[in-house]
Amino acid sequence: MKIQALAVIFVLIILPISIVLSEYVQIQMDTIKIQTQYDSQLLGATYDAVSAFQKNTVNSNFSDLTTSKMRDIEASANVFINSVANNFKMKGNSRDAIKEYIPAIVYTLYDGYYIYTPFTNALNDIEISHESTYQNGERIFGLKPYIYYSKEYNYNGNNFVITYSLDNYITIEGEVMLDGTKTVINDGGYLIDPNAYETTSKMYRGVPIKSGKDDKIYEFVNKDDKYECVKVNGTKYYLDEDNNDKDGIFYFVQNQRQYLSETTGNEFKTNYFSDEYNSAQIYYDKARAFTEKLLNMYQLSGMDIFSNNAKDIEFYNSNFNQERRKVIKESIQKNLSSAIANFNNISQVTNPNFQMPKLQEDEWDKIINNVSVISFLQGMSMGTRPYNGYAIVTNNKNEESVGEESIYITTTDTNQGEYHRINDLDLLEGTVNLGQGVFNVNFERKAIDKLSDVDGSVIEKDYYYPRKELACYNSIVNQSNIKSMEKSLSDGTKVPETVYEYLEDVIQEKGEKGRELASLYYTALGRERQGLFKMGNNLWVNGSRESGS
Repeated sequence: MKIQALAVIFVLIILPISIVLSEYVQIQMDTIKIQTQYDSQLLGATYDAVSAFQKNTVNSNFSDLTTSKMRDIEASANVFINSVANNFKMKGNSRDAIKEYIPAIVYTLYDGYYIYTPFTNALNDIEISHESTYQNGERIFGLKPYIYYSKEYNYNGNNFVITYSLDNYITIEGEVMLDGTKTVINDGGYLIDPNAYETTSKMYRGVPIKSGKDDKIYEFVNKDDKYECVKVNGTKYYLDEDNNDKDGIFYFVQNQRQYLSETTGNEFKTNYFSDEYNSAQIYYDKARAFTEKLLNMYQLSGMDIFSNNAKDIEFYNSNFNQERRKVIKESIQKNLSSAIANFNNISQVTNPNFQMPKLQEDEWDKIINNVSVISFLQGMSMGTRPYNGYAIVTNNKNEESVGEESIYITTTDTNQGEYHRINDLDLLEGTVNLGQGVFNVNFERKAIDKLSDVDGSVIEKDYYYPRKELACYNSIVNQSNIKSMEKSLSDGTKVPETVYEYLEDVIQEKGEKGRELASLYYTALGRERQGLFKMGNNLWVNGSRESGS
């Protein structure tokens, strides 16, 4: 064949194919580039939502109340939508357009979760006849009812519901056999290995839980004034002994100091600011008592989730934690899939195909153990296919819960001191002087009203840090000097390791230094969990139980 013929074949056949393939490859590359941009913008918007939620809860005196919490979440969701709209160059009225591509936002909280998603408003006849904020059949973007991490159990003829949480706190409601009689119960508490805590010596996992006089907490309430502080049922109270006019106890309401009356303040001071009030020890006393009640009084020791009489129940691979993770995961999957599927029916996007993506196991571990936000963005064109993305951002700096990694350890080797993650390798060096365990929220900036107008509106705010230690650069900022917290199972699979397991290894390896670190951590964990808000919480004062609010 002549060279001219080959040239003609190349021009007529090969060249067009090459051009088409080149164009196809370019389109695919452009699609991947767009997807990467979308992923980055979605993640950034989710971080904005988490940051807004964190700031609102840290600076709110009522973040434990349901109405306040819903308000904070709705504000966070609006921040997310605005951030997405701005990232995608859709401002003004186009903010509503971007909402058509957001099938759901999930806020996983301490004992349940909210799903922010559109739904069709339904009113009954009486509501329709009266003026209503929203009309019957109107599509509304908002929070669906709160969903608890709950599961119903039938065990030995007993029927009850257990509600799990992000840690080892549960509530149990239903019927159990007590002294041969079926009895309705409504109980709750933290679970621990009952054999790991000695009630007489106040030792937990072989280390002492510090008493109140050895674990006093001091916080700043502005830039200069520092006071001794205790948290009781979610509210912080401060001891003011220097103010001659109002010597007593104060707390904050809407960023303003409120003092207890003299009688109440003196009683409160005696109960909660005495050396005999040991909140950390009370936590472990109550946790052991509640766990033993489940096993013995309620006769649930035979259930798989309390296997071996709740031995090492706090460990990652315990039957209890496996069941807890399973219940939380299945509940979120079921209700989120339903919400996204329903979005197909009411979406105004042409040919919608919204669906629940498959989350990886390491992503579920983040969700199940932390307050988190899961955002979804679907249906936007990327050229050859629609975008189907999601982002997960956890938030372990909140007043909602005290997770295992929420406790930082302070050191006193510098003038101002530093705070470190529990697995900072420097904490195990013999030359480091350990301070105490502190809730990580107390290192976050807070706001206080500095100047108000005559009508009460805030003109100027002041900002301060409750604790003034500086973040350790290696463990807090770039996390380059921390020990990995994971372990290998018998089959070689690596799974996360709880702080309980990590500290057991540290005690074996480092001896007294490890015991000192574990004592500071367990004391702080107990102190902060005892101070959390719990509905119907029973307060213990000087070893006796009092009814809480």
